[in-house]
Amino acid sequence: MLKNLEDVRIFFRIAERGSLSAAGRELRMSVAVVSHRIARLEKDLGTTLFWRTTRKLQLTDEGKRFLSHCQELLDVVERAEAELSEDHTPTPGPITVTAPIRLGRDFIAPLVPAFNKDHPGISVQLHLSDRLMNLIDDQYDLAIRIANLPDSALVARKLAENRRVICASPVYLATHGTPETLEDLNHHNCLLLRFPGSKQYQWTVETESGSKKLNLTGTMDADQMEVLHNWALDHQGITMQDFRYVAEDLEAGRLQIVLPDVKPTSYAISALYPKRLYMPPRTRAFFDFLVQKFRVLG
Repeated sequence: MLKNLEDVRIFFRIAERGSLSAAGRELRMSVAVVSHRIARLEKDLGTTLFWRTTRKLQLTDEGKRFLSHCQELLDVVERAEAELSEDHTPTPGPITVTAPIRLGRDFIAPLVPAFNKDHPGISVQLHLSDRLMNLIDDQYDLAIRIANLPDSALVARKLAENRRVICASPVYLATHGTPETLEDLNHHNCLLLRFPGSKQYQWTVETESGSKKLNLTGTMDADQMEVLHNWALDHQGITMQDFRYVAEDLEAGRLQIVLPDVKPTSYAISALYPKRLYMPPRTRAFFDFLVQKFRVLG
C-alpha cells in the first residue's frame, strides 16, 4: 500500500534522471537518503522498482508500469494541493529551465532572485546553453528560446518580440562605405552567426513579396551573437543583432543602423514546455512570472 507521496516524487525523479545521485543533486538529498526512500517505497508497494548494479540503474517491468501512472498522479496531486492551499502556494521542489547563454545571463538570471523571494520553496535550476536542448530527452521543465517555432510536442507561449537591426560602427562605414541596397552587402564583411542546424546563418529580411534570405559571406563568424557584437564594435564588419543588446551602442554612437528601411525578420522570445494536460503548479508559477516580467521589459 502506498503510504508516502514524497517517495513517489523521488521515484519519478530517479526514473527521469537515470541515477540516484542525479536525482539526489536535484532534490538536495544525499544518495543514502534517496536510496532509503526508494527502499521504503518498494516495501510499501511490495515489489522491486529498480534493478541495481554497481554501474547501472534500470527500471523493472513493475517499475515501468508504476512510472506510467506517476506523472498523472503527481500532476493531479500538485494541482489539488495548489488549489486547496489558502494562499495557492505551489508544491515546493525544483524546476529545470534552459535558455540561450546571452538571454539567460542578461535577462532570465537577474529575475530568479525576485521569483525565489516570492516562492522560497521552489528551486530554479537554470542551464544556459546555445545548443538546442530537447526538453523531453534532456528532461527540462521549461525552455526559453529565440526562434519562430514549428509545431511539435511542445507548447509555446510568446514572451516578447525580438526586433533585429543591421548595424556597424561609424569607423567601419567610413572606411568601407555605407551600403545603400541589400545587394551592396555582398561587397562587405558580414559577421555571421555559425550555429549547427541554425537557420540564422543566413540573414532573413522582410520585403514586399515576403521573407528573403540573404546568402552573405564574411571573413569572420562565431557561434555566439555577443562575439559578433564585439567585432562590430571593433570595426570589423556589419552584423545583424537583437535590438535590445545594441540599443545603448546605437544611442551612444558606437554603432549605427545600416539600411534603416530594411526590416530584418524578427524571432519571438518564447517559453516552451512539454505538451500535456496541464502544467505543474510550480512550473506554472515561474512561467507566469516570466510572462509578467517580459511584458514590462517589452
